[in-house]
Amino acid sequence: MENLHELDHTTKQYHAAEDALAEAIRRMEDEIADVTRRHMRGIKLRYEKAKEAYDDLRIEIVSAPDIFTKPKTRTINGVTVGFAKDKGKVIIDNEETTIKLIYKHFSEEEAEKLIKITRKPIKKALANLTGAELKKIGVNVEKTGDKVVIALAASDTEKLIAAFRKKYMEDARGGDEDEIEEAA
Repeated sequence: MENLHELDHTTKQYHAAEDALAEAIRRMEDEIADVTRRHMRGIKLRYEKAKEAYDDLRIEIVSAPDIFTKPKTRTINGVTVGFAKDKGKVIIDNEETTIKLIYKHFSEEEAEKLIKITRKPIKKALANLTGAELKKIGVNVEKTGDKVVIALAASDTEKLIAAFRKKYMEDARGGDEDEIEEAA
């Protein structure tokens, strides 16, 4: 019974420490939420101004391609502007057809460089087999006992910042070239 008494004492200490930590995190997140609320309007306004300035700059660049013949880019006021070769995006409508056509039009050696062939066991599917079935096919399962799990979720502020960055980068990079040329 002595071990149970010690375990009771230790779990109380742990629970108290976790409660104190949770309270400190709650206070911090409340403060962050207050700061976010106070600054969000200004951030949104600055975001809109930055987006507008980016769009204006892009229109100026598109409307003056002769400035960028040689060199194709210039750095002005710490901002590199101009034109660069777009790498493009490879789009494959039907992988099976593309693979057949690669074999038809290229040598075996060239095809091997263009086609990735991967054959490996699917661990998620194997996890559904019984221990006996796994043993038959030479698969061992390690660490099957219980494990301690501790995980913290991302705070709302971290999610908000990530969402803002993603939106800004999409807006900044996703402008349709035709729309900009029309605006110019």
